[in-house]
Amino acid sequence: MVVVVLVVAVGAAAAWYATSSGPRQSAANAPIALTPPYLGQGGVRGDAVDIEPPMYNDWASPIGASEHISLRYSWESCDLHGKSCSTLPGLYTKRIDPPQELHIVTLRAIVTATDHAGSRSITTSPIYDMAGFPFTAPRRLDPAQYDPLQLRHWYGLRSDQDGRGQTIVITTFWNSPGLRQAVLGFSLHYGLPRPCPIGHGCFELTVAHPIRGLHAGAGETDLDVEWAHAIAPEARIVVLEARTPDQVAKEIEPLARAGAHVVSSSWSSGHADSSARLYRAVAASCAARETVCLFASGDDGTPGAEPANSPDVLAVGGVRFSPEADGSTQGEIAWAWSGGGATNVIQPQPSWQTSSASHVPDYGAREIPDVSALASAVPYYVAGDRGGWFIGDGTSLATPLWAALIAITNQQLISDRAAPIGILELHNVLYEGMISSGLDDITKGPRAGPRWDISTGLGSPKSGIVDVLVKAIERYRASHQS
Repeated sequence: MVVVVLVVAVGAAAAWYATSSGPRQSAANAPIALTPPYLGQGGVRGDAVDIEPPMYNDWASPIGASEHISLRYSWESCDLHGKSCSTLPGLYTKRIDPPQELHIVTLRAIVTATDHAGSRSITTSPIYDMAGFPFTAPRRLDPAQYDPLQLRHWYGLRSDQDGRGQTIVITTFWNSPGLRQAVLGFSLHYGLPRPCPIGHGCFELTVAHPIRGLHAGAGETDLDVEWAHAIAPEARIVVLEARTPDQVAKEIEPLARAGAHVVSSSWSSGHADSSARLYRAVAASCAARETVCLFASGDDGTPGAEPANSPDVLAVGGVRFSPEADGSTQGEIAWAWSGGGATNVIQPQPSWQTSSASHVPDYGAREIPDVSALASAVPYYVAGDRGGWFIGDGTSLATPLWAALIAITNQQLISDRAAPIGILELHNVLYEGMISSGLDDITKGPRAGPRWDISTGLGSPKSGIVDVLVKAIERYRASHQS
């Protein structure tokens, strides 16, 4: 399994955050806080932020125990370092659901206590916020500040580039009994189409041939589905549960004939004893003319994982954003654990990977990944008693992001009366440098053309990737017409 999950315990809120108390305004006999306030998780679903402790008896008046004390609350949004704060209007309660449309980076609260003698205000330490969920200060260097709208904006997607009419298959070896409820919770939070038949303008979410007795997936399938849906919100998503890779391979061809041209798989193996079987199982089924199978390159560095090393699939590595103080990002860097390089089971180096434009070392072996995408970190929602908001990392995230982008590319190609992308032509346009203007070249070497590396491949998608890819496929087909 190639997803790293951080779970924030509900009961540990008091230990998460230090406080920094200091009077904003005070009078000599203003109330005194017996327990400085801090911020923690609140609400039934854990997506609210709460000021703790909330009780009046945590304050005392120097001029007499019987003095009446009233409390007021206000909230501020700050930058990544807890500086440059500004007031959030309309929020005056001790528990809030942070408005996600404001793209808040960090939150802090001000509690003001007033008695007859005067007022005193105490400010909590800022905490990181995403999905209405508070995160600890150490994560500020690797924030989860990227919601669907921000990521679609980063990729330069127009409102009509939504995957409508396309099908994304997500393969898994896990049961996800709460998948529909999880995707519904995620979609409601971000204003995305809900799974049908709930609401107007819903999207189709199905589980093909569900298999009883599979181990529960601990949210990995939820992550894959939610973020493929986040990027291509109108695409149909089919979850294919299987016990073995052979079962996955058996289903890919009939699904492709039914119009499912994109297959996203976050599973992998780095063990030589099973790698050859994994490769054989997917190779034949993924080589279809109008099919692209995507596999995660792994989360354990070098060597990369199988079956991403098949020349018949797109191998996806990872990057992370480098945040600015206000939570925005100006660029990407390699994700430290992205799998890459050669693999335990060596596959011959394909001819398209020896192109002089790709700058791939000529080791005589298939090198992965081909491309990369965000692998750290985003929120995803899991339903059930032990559910809530979690943070997903890994090439498990990067893979469905690329799958969604390819589905949107197919949407545009089909609207132009052209055929969907096939894996061979995709590899050729990638390694000939035909879509380099749509990729963030992480290596940024001095020579012209995209520069491949073992963590990020030829690069990560940036603004305009879909339009660039469509034009490249059209040029490639025009130059290879028989």
